[in-house]
Amino acid sequence: MRQELADSGRPLTILRVSGGEPLLAPGLVSEVYEKLDQEGLLSECVLKVESNLSALPYSFRQLSASGQASLRKAAPHVTLHATLHARPHERDWPSIHEGIRLALELGFDLYPAIGGTGWSLEDLKTLADELESAARNLSRRVAVRPFRLSYATRYGRRVTPDNNPSEGVAASVAWEGILRQVTDSEYLATPRHEVELT
Repeated sequence: MRQELADSGRPLTILRVSGGEPLLAPGLVSEVYEKLDQEGLLSECVLKVESNLSALPYSFRQLSASGQASLRKAAPHVTLHATLHARPHERDWPSIHEGIRLALELGFDLYPAIGGTGWSLEDLKTLADELESAARNLSRRVAVRPFRLSYATRYGRRVTPDNNPSEGVAASVAWEGILRQVTDSEYLATPRHEVELT
């Protein structure tokens, strides 16, 4: 398929592993990386994994020593896009926070995104502080999405609260102000994939 696309002038440059939650089976990520390496495709193809990071700490501990070593080998070659559905004070946040730290320790090229509803300005400020404590400039890699996603109400899964957590401010504008406070930088002044972590 890759060769057919290349012949038609559309090279396949991203291999996306999504789900479900692909980091429930982190060995799969290692296997995909190893296959790309065997096929000589690592220099031409970005391996992108999408996760919420909550399962990574548990599933990593379940791997054998060789499985953990394989994931450590693969991680620096994986672009990890993490949608953070829980807010910093919610029940699921500790496992996500631990997942962020482990992903960075393993060497994943991490790009967080704000997902879900109900994020207040205070939640965003706390998130920026926590991301910066995990790695300098990590908050500059965040993709800010609208505060009021309507998928749940549209499909009748749950009722979204009627309050406006963003206090009338667009999410990107709110994040801009927070970044200026936390990192003295502007949102998207540098494309997020060009921001280096230190």
